[in-house]
Amino acid sequence: ITPESLSTSMTSSGDTLPKIKDAQSARSRFWSLVQDGFVKVMREAPSAWNGRDSDHYQGERAMINRTYSPVLWGCGSAIMVFVTLRITGSKWFRHLFRSTTRSNVSSSPRSTYSLEKQRDATAEKLRDAFDGSTDLFISLLVGCSATGLFFDTKRMERDFVRAPLAPGRSLIAEHMCPDLTSLQKSIDGQPWNHSDPSLEMLKEFSQNCERRSRVEAKIRQANQLANKQPVSIPPDTFAKL
Repeated sequence: ITPESLSTSMTSSGDTLPKIKDAQSARSRFWSLVQDGFVKVMREAPSAWNGRDSDHYQGERAMINRTYSPVLWGCGSAIMVFVTLRITGSKWFRHLFRSTTRSNVSSSPRSTYSLEKQRDATAEKLRDAFDGSTDLFISLLVGCSATGLFFDTKRMERDFVRAPLAPGRSLIAEHMCPDLTSLQKSIDGQPWNHSDPSLEMLKEFSQNCERRSRVEAKIRQANQLANKQPVSIPPDTFAKL
């Protein structure tokens, strides 16, 4: 049976999927599975990383934290900007600003004081224009810019395809390898399955999944464990890969 003769494909969860006909549909399916997989990983991560087996996830946890650190920087920047804008636009800050201005011009001529009052009124109207929604928009813009500044796309891609090779246990391998390996097998040999960055990532990720699977099988066999029983990969097992 060749991939061309398949009308449907199956995921590890038993869902029936439409036939992959071209690179675009394969790419869309790949990113859909990646998104679904990461949702499952992040849902289970808190209990796995903080549970009794937390030591087995240290390698994967470090990789994920390194990948998401730019996002944390962006979120921190957005929160800081939003708080600053809300404080400087608050009523007590405006009152403090007006009080300081009036104390500085109390000894000025009446005409000068009138001009200062007009300036204060204009400034207050401008501050009123920056309401909560505007503050939020500016904060998000700053946060996205900060994330983009620190985000290393190449490193993220490299970490993703090598995630199945993480020492210890891997939530990414457990939740994403079955579906992505199945997808790779369904499109393997297709004439359009070349020179596409997303499909190259899929191919390399699947190869690393198979490498991990072979090592896990050897560990289970050596320790007489059941086929589905989770095992921990020793450090430096894939260091030379």
